[in-house]
Amino acid sequence: MGGILFIDEAYALAGGDQRGGYGTDAVNTLLNIAENRKGEFVCIMAGYTKEMGEFIRINPGTPSRFNVTIEFPDYKPRELEEIFRRMLSRNNENTTFTLDAKADEMLPGIFDKM
Repeated sequence: MGGILFIDEAYALAGGDQRGGYGTDAVNTLLNIAENRKGEFVCIMAGYTKEMGEFIRINPGTPSRFNVTIEFPDYKPRELEEIFRRMLSRNNENTTFTLDAKADEMLPGIFDKM
């Protein structure tokens, strides 16, 4: 105790059509620990907004134990383009990637379509 438990794609524990399986057992155990050891550790459950909304509803005790939600907005096309360009310019094992003029011209449209 005293640490942080980070569970990415936590909604996968819900098990989809396989409710009642190991994922459900894991969630029930985690809820029990969250209640009995409250304040002794931090549990962060991460995942896509829609799927996490469904996950929170799989057990009546889940919303009260995981009651803080932080939603990060999706990147805008220009932000994705900037991230891509920065990744291109990084020096990986002495190799820097560049776009030719045609690819550079097409890049904004690609991110707009995404």
